[in-house]
This record gives sequence, structure tokens and C-alpha cells, in this order.
Amino acid sequence: MDRCESWFGKRSLRSSNHEQGNFKDRFIPYRPELNVESAHMQLFSRSPNEKSLQGGVESPGVKEYSRRLSVVLNEQHGILPTHGCGSTCNSPSRPTTTRRSSTPWLMDLGEEVFSSPSPRAAKRHVSTAPDRVLDMPGLRDDFYCNVLDWGPNGCIAVALGANTYVWNVKNEECKRLRLHLPELEDFYVSSVAWSKVGETLAIGTCQGDILLWDATSMKVVKNFRTRDHCHVGSLSWSKDKLMSGSRKGKISIYDPRDPVVCSSLSGHKRDVTNLKLSTDEEFLASGGDDGIVNIWSMRNNSVYRRIESHKACAKALAWCPWRPSVIASGGGSNDGHIRLWHVHTGEKLTEVDTKSQVCSLMWSSVCHELVSSHGVPNADKNSIHLWRTRLMKLEQTTRLQQHSRRPLHLAISPDGTTLASLGADENLCLWRCFPSSTPRTSSTDHDSPLQLTKSIR
Repeated sequence: MDRCESWFGKRSLRSSNHEQGNFKDRFIPYRPELNVESAHMQLFSRSPNEKSLQGGVESPGVKEYSRRLSVVLNEQHGILPTHGCGSTCNSPSRPTTTRRSSTPWLMDLGEEVFSSPSPRAAKRHVSTAPDRVLDMPGLRDDFYCNVLDWGPNGCIAVALGANTYVWNVKNEECKRLRLHLPELEDFYVSSVAWSKVGETLAIGTCQGDILLWDATSMKVVKNFRTRDHCHVGSLSWSKDKLMSGSRKGKISIYDPRDPVVCSSLSGHKRDVTNLKLSTDEEFLASGGDDGIVNIWSMRNNSVYRRIESHKACAKALAWCPWRPSVIASGGGSNDGHIRLWHVHTGEKLTEVDTKSQVCSLMWSSVCHELVSSHGVPNADKNSIHLWRTRLMKLEQTTRLQQHSRRPLHLAISPDGTTLASLGADENLCLWRCFPSSTPRTSSTDHDSPLQLTKSIR
């Protein structure tokens, strides 16, 4: 009773102080260097030898886990180090009843499992015939261009030589943009990209010009030239910035409101063939003709990770929509590999040898599948593949074949149901590959014991 009375007495005293107006604010630590995604992944990883802890004997797997955890805590990812508790600490270093998410995403001492969580993806029927085939005369057969994009407004932008067209899929209205570009014999549009909200289309040319075309007013609102004055092979948008990659290996970041170079990044010796921004806009991936994939931190505009595994041009890049820290990369003809990487650890999750040129990669957020397009000299092998990720392996589920020449570009509709492929045979194919149902957003999908990036602390 004394303890209970003492406890209640303290509680009543605290309440009385609160009523008298003695408020004290909480201390909320400010940790700008904390990498939440990496901290969550490392702290809540499970070891396959976790049961050995119950016997009191530290297995080799647990030792390796402790070693990796200590390295990460003290050096790599800005997680605050722990004091007074090493790998031989008697208190449990992590909960033994950690809830497993419905999306298998484990990091078991370097052996990572990245599986397609949707069971219906393996059972659904995918039509191997295109829904529509459109003629695209004048398409440039250039591996170093990116001339197809499907915007959030439902419009497809395509560059055919020196002309750029916007096709509204709903009302099937096609418009040729009046850009007033120089009418030269060797002039061409080298890249197109819609903004995040679909109001502005960025257009890059072979002479280093970048034009911003407004979809509302139907006219060019900005026209400026890059510092390199050369081929702009790739464009990418963030919420408030525009990134461009040049043939001289440089990346320029612009403010569209006042198109001056905010910053310039140098990390490639040859062409920058592609630029892809992660879904959380924390990282920018750049692929180069030198076979290098650079992961740039958008916080300080520096190289966060450098991938040098490809033996040929690394043009095909795609960030995973439901795992912002995972990226897929594909190599050219002399490489032919598709690889999945975890950018925080730099580890290769899986790879597959396609024995062909990987032209483009896209992720399906509906069925959690990877889409790839491949080009080879043989006409019967220029195809599009759909892949499931199952137990550290990429499993091909469907093969789509319509193009007689290599399908250079891929794009997915805003609702995630239709795939667009643009081939060197001057055909644009629309494929109904994915179901129309929206992806699940319940807490059972890839939930975790600690989702710091989606909650208020």
C-alpha cells in the first residue's frame, strides 16, 4: 500500500503542477545526419541463426551480424553509436519477437531476399499481343537518346527527329509542338521528360538547348542553352528542379523558374545516358557510357555510391517504387546483365544474364514486377520481359514480342496498367500488362516495426 500510495501521490503532484501552469516542453533531438532508411534496415534485420541466442552460445552468424552492426553504427550511416553494450552484452540487442512484414525484405548477414509480394502476379494472365500499334515515322535509332515519356496528365510525349509530338491517350488527340527549332539536316531532339505534375514538358536537343513547353498555354515558356553546348541525352525532374545529362559526362541542375545552373556534377568520363530520381527524391542515379552508375545524394550533391560492375554502357536504370533504396541497372551489348542494388550498403541483391542489350527498365507498382526491353541482332529476339523477384532470383514470367528491331524505350501509364514500348522499327506498342486495381496501401503491405519515414516522432 505504501508503494501504491507513493505512486499515486506522485501522480497527483504532477497533475497539480500541470494545472498550475508549470508546463515543460519535451526535448526533441535534432539529428540532420541520421539516415533513417538505413538505420531502420540495419537495426531491425533478422539473423537466420537467431535461435542460437537462446542457448547462450554466440554462433558465427551472430558474430558477423554484430560486426556489421557496429561498423554501420560508428562509421557509415550517421546512426548515433551506443555506449556500454558491445557484441557480448548480456541484454538482448534486438527484440526476438520482431513482426515480419508481408513483403519479404530481410537482410540476413549479407544474404538479402527481395520478393514480389503479390501472389496474384504469378497466376494472372498477360496478353502477349499489343493492345494498339502506332506508326512512328522518323524515329531516330539512337541508344543514347531518351525520346519517350508518359506524363501524369495521361499524355505521351515522343520525339521523332527534329519534331516533338504529344498524344492524349484518352481522346486520341495528337499535337505537333511548335518549338521553332533550327531546321538543319542533322538536327534532332534527343530527350523529353514530363514534370512531376504533368504541366511542363522538358525537351533537350543535340545542340545543348533545353526548352520548357507548358501544356496549359500550349507554348514554350523557357528556352536556354546548357554550358556544354552539346547533346542532352537525358532529363529528369524533381518537385522543383530539372536535371540534365550531357555528352561530356556532366550533370547540370536547374531551377525551372530561372533557368540558371544551380550546381554541376561531374562523375562520368563519357556520355551521361540516363538520369533517374528516386521516389523519395533522396538520390539521383546517373548511368554512363563508361559503364558506371553513380548514386548522387541530393542533400549535398556528392557521390553517395559508385557502381562499376557493368562492362558496357549502363543506360537502363529504374528505382523500385515500394523500396526507395533499391535500384535496378542494366548493361549494354557487351554486358547484358540486369542487377539489383541496395544503395545504402552497396550490395548486389541479385543479377541475371540476359545475353542481350538491356535497353530500358521499368518497375510495375501494381504487381511489383520488373519490366525490361532487350535488343539483339536477331529480329526474333527483340523482346520485352516481365520479371518476378523471388528468393534472390529474377524469374521471367512473360515475354512480349512485337518489335522487329530493338525496343529502345519504355514508359508506363499513370494508373500503372499499360506499358508503352517504342522500337527502332518505328512502332509504338501499347500493352495491357497489369490489372487495373490500385496497389494495396494497407498497413500489412511492407510494414515494419519502425517506419520513421512515414510517421511523426
